[in-house]
Parts: sequence; C-alpha cells; structure tokens
Amino acid sequence: MNDGERASVGNDERTEQRPVARKQWATEFLKRISYPEQGLPKYHQSWYRNRTIQREARKTVEGQVKWIREIDNKAMKTVRFNTILLGLILPAFSFAVKYDVVERINAFYTVNTGIGIGCLITSTALAGVTYTSSSLEAGVSAGDIRTADERDLTDRQVHDTLVNSYAGWIQSNKKTIFWNTVAVTLTILTMIYSLVFFSLGITSALLHGVPTTVEYIAYLGLFIVTVLSLII
Repeated sequence: MNDGERASVGNDERTEQRPVARKQWATEFLKRISYPEQGLPKYHQSWYRNRTIQREARKTVEGQVKWIREIDNKAMKTVRFNTILLGLILPAFSFAVKYDVVERINAFYTVNTGIGIGCLITSTALAGVTYTSSSLEAGVSAGDIRTADERDLTDRQVHDTLVNSYAGWIQSNKKTIFWNTVAVTLTILTMIYSLVFFSLGITSALLHGVPTTVEYIAYLGLFIVTVLSLII
C-alpha cells in the first residue's frame, strides 16, 4: 500500500470516528447539565410564594412608572401648546386691527375672551404642577445597597426586605397616579374651555355679537364634556 492509499484510509477512519466522538461528547454534556430526580433543588413552599410575589410586584411597579411617564408627557405637550397659543393671541389681535378685520382691538375685549385667557393660563399652570409633582418610587437606591452590604444581610433578609419595599413603592406610586390623573384631567378640561371661549370671543368680535342660542349650545357642550370626563 503506497503513501497515498494509506492517507486515504486514514482520512476515512477519522471521518467515521467524528460522528461517534460527537455523539459521545453530546451524551456526556447532557449528563452533566441534567439532574436526576432526587438531585433537583428543593425549596421551602414560602420561597415559591415570595418569588411569585416579587415578580408580580416588579411588573406592577414597572407598569406604574410607565403610566406616570405617559401622564408627564401629556402635561409637557399641553404646556408647549398653551405657551404657543398664548404667544399668538396679542399678535393675532394686532394683525386683525392692522388689516381692518375689526375696527378696534377693543372688539376682542369681551367676557368670553377674558374667560378663555384665564382658562388657558390655568391649564398651563396645572400642566406644570402635574409634571413637577410626579414622585416615582421605582427601586432600590445606592444607599439601600450600601446598607445591605454593611449590615451583611442574608439572602433571605434581602429578599424579605425587597418584597416589603415593593408594597410601599406600589402604594406611593398609586397616590401619585391618582393625583396626577386628576391634575391632567383638569388640565385638558380647562384647555378645552379656553378654546371654546376663545372661539366665542373671536366670533363675537368678527360678527359684532354671538347669537344666544350658539352660546347656550357651547355651554351645554362643555357641560357634557365635563360630565363624561368625570364618569369615564
């Protein structure tokens, strides 16, 4: 048998041995990562209960944090919109007088326009309070971590403390969500009021008055919107 034939035979033998070696390695790997039934870790029943409570509590806190941030985003968008609208009011009135849309700027000085400006300022203030008053409780602080390390707390002590802390965080976030929801609802309502009263004031200036029926319909619409926002 020449050298070429010996090399060919050797390659064939190694090729046949590779699947066998891979199978043996896979079998050994499965043995190492698998546990016999009697070797499975066993925990006290309360461990599973506390583990479930911790997971659900974390999901609740994460959902609350997301909700509060959404409310803050609505508040900031309202502040931007109201600020832009307030900045356009006087230039718009001056523009109307300059191009003879109305005879005098005093035509815009009506009760409806005054109420509209007041509601717009109130809406802006409420939106600012909503954003600045948000108090989030979202997890442990650096001080908590240092305290746990300095006192050399056990795993069970850390776990129990964390579960109890979640209860306090959830309750605190619940109060924040309640008051922020009330504030942002009032913010949006006062913004709607301002737009309606502004429309009545501008219409009155342009048409030299607004029919009483139109005013009553507008007031009724505001009342319905207010009631629905409180019910839903």
